[in-house]
Amino acid sequence: MEVKSKKVNPRPHFEIFGKKTSIIYNKRKAEVRMKRLFIFTLIALFGLTMFSETLVLRNGKTINGKVVGYTNDSIILENGKKYSINDVRDLIFAKMDQGSKTTKSVKASKLKKWEYNKFKKLFDIAKDKLEKFPSVKYVQLWDMGSHTLKYNGPTVYQYHFLAYVNSYEGVQDLSKKELYYGSTTYKTELLMGRVIYPDGTVYNVDPKDFQVVKPQSEGWSYGGGKRKVYSFPNIKKGVLVEFIARYTNLKPDNPKLFESGYAFQGDIPVYKSTFTMTLPKTLVLNKKVERRNVKFNYITRNMPKGTAKPKIKITKYNRIYFWEVNNMPPFIKEPYAVNEEDLVPNIQGTILQKRSELDSWVGKMEQERMIVTPVVEQTLKSILNTPSPKDTKLNKTEINLAKIYHWVQTNINYLSVKGSVSSGLSGHPAEETIKNGKGDCIDKAIVMATLAMALKDPNLIVYPVTVKANDSEKQIVEIPVIDGNHAISEVHLKNAKTGEWKIFYLDGTASSYRYPYFRGDDKGITAVNEILGTVRMIPVPKPEKEKNFYTIEASINKKGVITGHTRGDYNGDYEARLRNLYMYRKGDNERRQIFGNMVNGMSPKGELTDYKLSDAFDYFHPFVLQYSYKLYDFPTITKNFVITTLPGVDYSFPEYQLNKRTTPIEYNSSRFTGHKVTITIPKGYKIEFLPHEIDLKSDEVHYSAHYTYKDGKIYFEDSYKRYNRIIVQNNYLQNLDIHKQILNYVKEPIVLRKK
Repeated sequence: MEVKSKKVNPRPHFEIFGKKTSIIYNKRKAEVRMKRLFIFTLIALFGLTMFSETLVLRNGKTINGKVVGYTNDSIILENGKKYSINDVRDLIFAKMDQGSKTTKSVKASKLKKWEYNKFKKLFDIAKDKLEKFPSVKYVQLWDMGSHTLKYNGPTVYQYHFLAYVNSYEGVQDLSKKELYYGSTTYKTELLMGRVIYPDGTVYNVDPKDFQVVKPQSEGWSYGGGKRKVYSFPNIKKGVLVEFIARYTNLKPDNPKLFESGYAFQGDIPVYKSTFTMTLPKTLVLNKKVERRNVKFNYITRNMPKGTAKPKIKITKYNRIYFWEVNNMPPFIKEPYAVNEEDLVPNIQGTILQKRSELDSWVGKMEQERMIVTPVVEQTLKSILNTPSPKDTKLNKTEINLAKIYHWVQTNINYLSVKGSVSSGLSGHPAEETIKNGKGDCIDKAIVMATLAMALKDPNLIVYPVTVKANDSEKQIVEIPVIDGNHAISEVHLKNAKTGEWKIFYLDGTASSYRYPYFRGDDKGITAVNEILGTVRMIPVPKPEKEKNFYTIEASINKKGVITGHTRGDYNGDYEARLRNLYMYRKGDNERRQIFGNMVNGMSPKGELTDYKLSDAFDYFHPFVLQYSYKLYDFPTITKNFVITTLPGVDYSFPEYQLNKRTTPIEYNSSRFTGHKVTITIPKGYKIEFLPHEIDLKSDEVHYSAHYTYKDGKIYFEDSYKRYNRIIVQNNYLQNLDIHKQILNYVKEPIVLRKK
């Protein structure tokens, strides 16, 4: 009955929008965390879409299929099967070309004495680390990244990795190294790779010996998205694995917007972590000086004491920044915690000094795609010709906007097809997306804005805005960097009577949200409007805007059978999830099974007698569920007593499972759950015991409940409100006590005594 309190990700797709989001390529999470923040143009090369893939499990088994979605912890294939992300070692969106048919046999060699002495010390350091962290799959000894912007535009990122293998899982993780490359303008190299044994025996990887992974369709991602796969030989527990990789972008999309970043902690302990940034003093493009006195405009977060400021070295031609963070323990993620990138030490920076430089570039591309053409006008006309609701408080402008919103949700299928960095950032022209009937988040936002523009309504303006969904780390807005993974719509609506403008947000990427509600993972985050050059906070709504409320009427007969009827009223995420479910579960048998499961959740011997639900495709009215049932073994019957709890009233708070926390709890949005229950007791019985009234408050939550009895009926009302999206750890113990009391309270019995 109760919609469980759980942080979810409702997006059924992998969305790459900007620079730092990569789910599939985080095969080696510790390594990738250290280096994945380095350049948006690298990640923009690999926009993920749904094609044939191969899953490689950690046990070595390969599974071919088509990815159709994912949850927080699973990958879902077209055949309906789910595979835990923890069990997946690799996901290949490609077919193998034969870069080399087989890995060559590798001959052993020996380290020179001076080098052996150096690595012998590292073996000892690794063993010391394992005394503190014995269960880790490997210990990372060196985590060294460097990023260089050349004076004439090219960029070079180099990464030096060294780890001590401590488990079979570590062997599996480090046995292959993948380098990404996509075109003649983007070059990747394995400069060195080797496996080092404690006795100084070395097995070197030949940089020319690799396999090529290539997408089936060259048009699905910018630059082709190919990968080189190198095999590291003779890895076993107790050895060192080392490699140096270099990524060179010979022709960046816009060197004037160069940015970079680095994180210093992951789920693997690290002995030594460094990041070096090298910038030219003068940037010269097309034989023209584009920027003098180039400097790194950066922010640092969560850095250990004394490490936030870099060492800066100035040479004749360059300015070099150097950070070092040592002896980092593995990051331990608590359940329902905020994204770890908001908690680990990291650096973000750019050579831009003003946000206006970035906004003008992106905003101009967006406006170029927001052109009202005859196709756009004809589409708008057909949208407005759909029936308007008669019983609505919406004015004409909002009715038209609601129709556009619903049309974009249901008529533009989500599919990301990117041909360049510009289309990744600002989408395709609105007409093109409408004709194709498909697009991703920014494409939908562009269409929304363009259709609103075609209305020519002086009371309405809609803009595409860049956000970072709240199941990711916080969007960086303190400095002008490209840091979004999603795009939605910012609505400016004028009150025709007062002349006042209000600003709110819509998200066309879902398919079941009733105007003016939008996805939960868009709330409590910043929205960057590149066209206006503004940064605004999207507020967390009042709990009543995220409602699931149940009205329950039930009666108990002398045999203890409960006859009940439940009505559920919803809005926000709750409503959208249910509407989406019943949009696709249309058959009576399917729906009866769903309602039957809810009844059986109240009592194993429950029986569904009837159900009713409103039209799932009616976007102008709230979605309502109703169902009737009989519960045969819900109360406990004795000779003189009937003992029962409230049917259909339950709560679940899995986020409160720890005795203490060191990190905040994060939700998608606020929450309101309430019940209004009426129970008719059997004749000949009286109330022996009703639970007392309760009222529990903290800064974040408020729960109240009370019982009354009158004329043979028990009345119960309760209200649970959570106001905040994030619960700070300092308030955890108080809230833990409140939630324990709630769970105990709703289990307290009602006792009836025979007169």
